[in-house]
Amino acid sequence: MIRSRAAAALALAVVAAALPLAVGAALLSAWRDGEARLAATEATARRLETAAAAAPELAEQREALAARRRAGGLLLPGGSEALAAAALQNTLKAAVAEAGGSLISTQALPAASTGGLTRIAVRARLGADLAALRAVLHAIDAARPPLTVDRLEVRAPAGGGGRLDIHLDVAGFAEATP
Repeated sequence: MIRSRAAAALALAVVAAALPLAVGAALLSAWRDGEARLAATEATARRLETAAAAAPELAEQREALAARRRAGGLLLPGGSEALAAAALQNTLKAAVAEAGGSLISTQALPAASTGGLTRIAVRARLGADLAALRAVLHAIDAARPPLTVDRLEVRAPAGGGGRLDIHLDVAGFAEATP
């Protein structure tokens, strides 16, 4: 009986000594996990602070690129499809007037967006002689921003002579609007 009491006391002493060690090990492990999470959170915070500090400079660079793109003369001016179509109509109107033709009508065609650009097209009907038509087509070909003639129909007047009846679609590109 003394032996069993001694064995029980010894077992109790071992458990009593091991319990604080086990609790200490668990607390130490939790502490280290907390430190690792804190370090990861601090690293994320530093990255976010760096990104936030760079945001104004990146916005300036983006605006400079957009200004260079607009100044490069490759896109129709205007902040919307309607303004770009109006600019295209004005370019066509000036080309026809300078060539000595008469612009009878214009109609903006539906815009088509692709790859960050919007294709702007105008359908026009004009009256002109052959020399004026050649001058208008040359003006369209030499225009800045670049323009293309997508469709061209030329009809001679009934009875010959006089002005030609000309139908054409002219297109250019503008920056896509969100």
